[in-house]
Amino acid sequence: AVGNARAALGRAHGGFRAGGLGGVAIAEIGALIEARRALCLGREGRLSEAAAALDAALAAAREVDAVAAADEVRASRAQLAVRRGDTDTAVAILRDLVAGRRARGDELGAMNSEIDLAEVLVRRGEIVLAAELAGAAHGSATRRGLGHLAARAELVLALIDVAEVRLESAVPVLERLSLLMALDAHRRGVAAVSAAEARSSVGQRAGAIEIARTAGTDETRDDIDRELAVAQVAIAGGDIGTALDAARTVAARAERAGRAGDLAESLVVIARLEMARGERASATAAASRAAREAATSGLVRPRCQALLALAALARDDGELSAAAAYARDAADLAHTAGLPVERLAATGALDAIAGGEARADTSHGSAATMTPAAIEAASRLLGDLGLTAMRPFRVISAEGGISDVADADPEILRLGSRSLAVDGVREVIWRSGVELADLRRRSLLKRLLFLFASAPGRVFSKEDIVQSVWNVEYHPLRHDAALFTNIMRIRRLLGEDGAEIIRVTEDGYRFSPPKDFVFVHPVN
Repeated sequence: AVGNARAALGRAHGGFRAGGLGGVAIAEIGALIEARRALCLGREGRLSEAAAALDAALAAAREVDAVAAADEVRASRAQLAVRRGDTDTAVAILRDLVAGRRARGDELGAMNSEIDLAEVLVRRGEIVLAAELAGAAHGSATRRGLGHLAARAELVLALIDVAEVRLESAVPVLERLSLLMALDAHRRGVAAVSAAEARSSVGQRAGAIEIARTAGTDETRDDIDRELAVAQVAIAGGDIGTALDAARTVAARAERAGRAGDLAESLVVIARLEMARGERASATAAASRAAREAATSGLVRPRCQALLALAALARDDGELSAAAAYARDAADLAHTAGLPVERLAATGALDAIAGGEARADTSHGSAATMTPAAIEAASRLLGDLGLTAMRPFRVISAEGGISDVADADPEILRLGSRSLAVDGVREVIWRSGVELADLRRRSLLKRLLFLFASAPGRVFSKEDIVQSVWNVEYHPLRHDAALFTNIMRIRRLLGEDGAEIIRVTEDGYRFSPPKDFVFVHPVN
């Protein structure tokens, strides 16, 4: 695409000169083509080259006082800023364009920039302002018979319905717009992916991931865009493994490409899902980085969710003042931006931190005008982050780290994909996707294995084991043979390397599981 743009620029200059077109017209057309070339470079990830191309195009337009061309170049600069994750700059440029075009009497141009601005505000999560701009633009464009602008404004309004989880009204509009040729390929792709995400969140998951990967064209969406869409559709549908894999891919690629906004959105998904899995170290790193990148990018929704994750982590560490501060900041941001799910989740988080029950239901005033689907989305967010009064399951890692979680779903905890997992809820042993043993009818072996799994790395003496498992005082003649026999049985249950996992030491026995081991069990 970039090569074609360069060739077109050369042909345009030659043709215009041959036809006697003046230098001013050549410069103006050249600036417009250079702006398009810059957007192609931006889509290829060549952000520095794109910025330089836009600087050159703007200088050329200003040199010949080509106001309209300069405005188009600045609009392209706003798009590039969004691509980089600098939405503050994009908003400032677009607001200035709206004011300048309107002052010159260019109402059509002003309306176009207003819709551009509304699109950026939706990306930021400022849906109150976006709705105001898009609603006014839609009415004006409809009255004037401007179908393209009306369709663009209607897309913004449908995306706001998705943000507010009014899915019954959003989905048919999005599906219609995804096929509407009055919209460009990029916006048709946005409509298709948003419809897939909305359907996935209500259980209609068939084909949703494929739509996320294939909607749009190579010229409008790159691998980062596609994988981020996959992560968002997957998390909406509860496909935790796919969401986490896609989010990690986006995070790595977005960081290399210098796209702070995409990095923030992917890190929030990682933080949320790592919290749900009880992986505190990974969640802490992702949430802290996500909060910084989201603030830098001006993205309100990821910032709110990152703050809620930090609130949950602080609460678990006993830092209640810090936890409450994080949750209040999230609540304030969500209230100002008009994000109902995050606002309700933040209200529930404050309840949980204060020692009450974190609820996302109509007992909270902030839920009074929300759809049941929105309330359910807030409940899922609270559950994933562990910001509920009831967290009945405990997850213990290979390093002995302890996390309490609201859900012990094997898929969320990735029990089937780990080298070793002891599931104390369903009372089974998992090894690399296979259920090696059912412990429900092996009560003695179960108690012995659960004792080891509850404290990886700790050395248990024979006295400790007998007291904990048999609930009697240790006596060598009575217990040594039974202890040896039952540990040998557990090793066999664990597989060929069972003797490496439960090792004999000078002082007793040590449980040394693989690095990705977890033990999940109900909290007594």
